[in-house]
Amino acid sequence: GIKRVYDLGEYLDNFQVFDIGGGLPVAYRDDNPKVSFSCFSRELKKKIPSLFTGDKLVITEFGRSVYAETAVAVSRVEYVKKNKQIVCHLGADMFLRRIYKPDDWYHKITIFHKSREQTVLDYKNYSVVGPLCFAGDILSKDVYLPVVKEGDFVVVHDVGAYTLSMWSRHCSRLTPKILGVNSKGGIISIKKRETFTKLYGFWC
Repeated sequence: GIKRVYDLGEYLDNFQVFDIGGGLPVAYRDDNPKVSFSCFSRELKKKIPSLFTGDKLVITEFGRSVYAETAVAVSRVEYVKKNKQIVCHLGADMFLRRIYKPDDWYHKITIFHKSREQTVLDYKNYSVVGPLCFAGDILSKDVYLPVVKEGDFVVVHDVGAYTLSMWSRHCSRLTPKILGVNSKGGIISIKKRETFTKLYGFWC
């Protein structure tokens, strides 16, 4: 596809800037093929050698493939119901794509136990659900996890793109705080939790 657009540009005019546009996919599932940046560059050089002569400015936007894997979302387990539903504080307002198109969007879920000494002896099938007021607020169905107890932590992986940036104001929940890790391994605050004053300002 990139080569066809490039050839069209060469045919129409002697252009100086070539914007490839969208970048690489993200391997959300363990069995998804992972495409590296070096592989992408190598294939481009095979198909369009003249793209790398330095005669043109080449622009691309790797976007999701750069950011998605850089973040996780963490929530304390509020309840574990008898029907094996894990109720946490992460919901459809942050995971719009996952909730409404679960066959197309996937996020791996793991558990951190509140007791570091806890030994995992058994696994069960759970559904992980959010706190919002509709039955479709389900992050995952039939996910195989070590036995979960109230107070443990649900960790949702690969949330650096198309999650918090698509935050929905459903139920007027406050956006969560964001923590990061600096070059020395220390925890830093990137963004504070939203205040009620800011939320009020959004609606008014």
